Amino acid sequence: MSNYNDLTIIIPSLNEKINLETFIPKLFRLYPGCSILLADDGSDDGTREMAEKILEKENPPKLFLMDRKRKKFLPGENAEPFKTDIFPGLAASVCDAISVVKTENFAVIDADRQHPAELPGEMYEKLQDGDLVCAFRRDYSAMPLLRRLLSRAGNYLAHTSLPKHASKLKDPLSGAFAGRTCRVKKCIPPGNRQKGFKILFEILKRTGPDLKTAQTSYVIGKRAGGKSSLGFKNMKHFFYSLNLKAKAIVLGVLILSAAAAGAALRVILGG
Repeated sequence: MSNYNDLTIIIPSLNEKINLETFIPKLFRLYPGCSILLADDGSDDGTREMAEKILEKENPPKLFLMDRKRKKFLPGENAEPFKTDIFPGLAASVCDAISVVKTENFAVIDADRQHPAELPGEMYEKLQDGDLVCAFRRDYSAMPLLRRLLSRAGNYLAHTSLPKHASKLKDPLSGAFAGRTCRVKKCIPPGNRQKGFKILFEILKRTGPDLKTAQTSYVIGKRAGGKSSLGFKNMKHFFYSLNLKAKAIVLGVLILSAAAAGAALRVILGG
C-alpha cells in the first residue's frame, strides 16, 4: 500500500474556506504522506488563516498555500519564487501550481466537494497505466437538462480539436485529472492560453502520441457552497481555443445561443 509521499494534490480555490477546513484534514487521513497545494486566487474569507492553523498540526508541513494575488507562499521557505506575470482564473491557478510541484505525481481536484475525496487515490492508481489520467462523471442524470446538453456538446467540440491519441478520453474538459509531473509540465500552455477554466483541454492539445492516457469514473457530489464556473466568459475562451471545423462552428454557435437563452430565461423568471 502506498504512503503517497510521491503525490501532490492541487486544489484551486477562491473563498472556499468553509469547504477546505474539513476537506483538507480528510485528504491527509486518506493519503498520509501526500502534499497538498492550495492554488488560491486571492481569497478574503480567511483561507490563509485556516491554512496556518492546519500547518500548526502538520510536522513536517505538507500543506502549501500559493497566494497568487500577493505572490507569496505559505510556508515560504519551502517554495520556489513566483514568476513575474500572474494571470487570474482557474486555469492559470492550476498551471502555476503544476509548475512548482516537486513530487513525481500530482492530482487536481476542486474544493467544492463535487469531486469526492477518494478520487485522487483512484487517479493515482491509474497512473500505473498512463502518464495522464482524466476523471469523468459516471452519471449525468442529476444535472439540469440545459447543463447536461452544454456539457455533452462541449465534449463533442473538444474531441474535434484534440490529437487522435487524446480523443478517446470521455471527458477532456474534466476539472479532475492527474499526471506524472515531469511529463505534464512540458505541456503547460503559455500564459495567453491560460484563460477560462478547461485547462486539461489545453494540456491535451499539446501532448504528443507518446503520452499514455488513462481514465477513471466518479459520482459527482453535491456542491458545498460556491457556484459553477460555467459562464459566458469562460465559454467564449473555450470556443476561441478550438481549432474549429465547419460542423463544429455551427454547433458552437448553437451552444452560445443556448447559454444566452438560458441566462435570459433566468432573468425573466427571476432566478
